Amino acid sequence: MSARERILGLDPGLATLGFGVIDVGASDTGTVAEAAVVDFGVITTAAKTPVGDRLCTLYDDLHSLIDQIRPQRVALEKLFFTAWATPSWWPRRGGW
Repeated sequence: MSARERILGLDPGLATLGFGVIDVGASDTGTVAEAAVVDFGVITTAAKTPVGDRLCTLYDDLHSLIDQIRPQRVALEKLFFTAWATPSWWPRRGGW
């Protein structure tokens, strides 16, 4: 990490893409000495819009954001899916 860097963090989603921007500074040992929040927010797309149009909106808005903030690094949250996910209160086979 250089002396001061701007990092863009992304929480991906088709309906809502979250983002956060921080500036971090390193100490002499290379650890983070300070961090400051620069900006945060969401990019949203309408639910009934065709998927291709939603992707174009995300691309255009994200591209504009990157041009505006000029990050040195980007962090992307890994998507997590589970199979057969049900709420913990959902009745199991055989009843309660």
